[in-house]
Amino acid sequence: MERRAARHFGRTQEAKPLTGGHAMNMNGLSGRIVVMVLALCVIVIATPTSLGAQSKAAKISRLGWLEVCGAGPRRPNFDVFRSRLAELGFVEGKNLIIEQRFADCRYDRMPGLATELAQMPVDVLFTWGTRASRIVAETVKNTSIVVYSCDPFEHVTRLARGRENLTGVTCMTTELSPKRLELLHEAVPKISRVMFIHDPLAAPNAWKLTQEAAPRLGITLQQLQLGGTEDVQPELPMIAKGQPDALFVYPDVILSS
Repeated sequence: MERRAARHFGRTQEAKPLTGGHAMNMNGLSGRIVVMVLALCVIVIATPTSLGAQSKAAKISRLGWLEVCGAGPRRPNFDVFRSRLAELGFVEGKNLIIEQRFADCRYDRMPGLATELAQMPVDVLFTWGTRASRIVAETVKNTSIVVYSCDPFEHVTRLARGRENLTGVTCMTTELSPKRLELLHEAVPKISRVMFIHDPLAAPNAWKLTQEAAPRLGITLQQLQLGGTEDVQPELPMIAKGQPDALFVYPDVILSS
């Protein structure tokens, strides 16, 4: 499976390429690779120079884990993340505390939760999702941040400028959007009208790339912008009324959930 080197923004070290996964749900081998890399990012920037006085005295590191949606009944990514940290010598309950916060799929709660974790303080703050990463980075200025963001074209590069507390990996979700449309066309050759459902703040480039690919496939692309879970139910009648041949749902954090 093809992998792409992600941009790495170290806090005190030179930038190094890290390998990213392919999709926001991070299933299978690629998901495990991404989670392991993220765990390594946490260790790299959680150096003694970044620890608070309280953590130094107790020799305990404190990690903030911030998700947009809830934990869910099964958490394979979190389990792999925690196991990898243990392999690197950071064991929860021994020398590591993981402070977890969940925004219940509401982006408006993210700034408050990020501030709460930063003020504890945590040594490193982790979050995933492009929109979530942007919110956390704009809210937290001093605490080290590790992100998993899947729209690297402008988001990651823009955040890197002048920021010494941000690092992480990107995936290929946005770049693969045209290919997904091709696969949809191959699976159902007769389709001509496709509804592209996305959050423009989570993936500003996904619509543009998919729109450019549509004409050569003979597809007319419409878009429906959904900014949160509260938008989904009211828009369902409109989708049904439009009678598209297929739905193309961009897999950001909220739409995936």
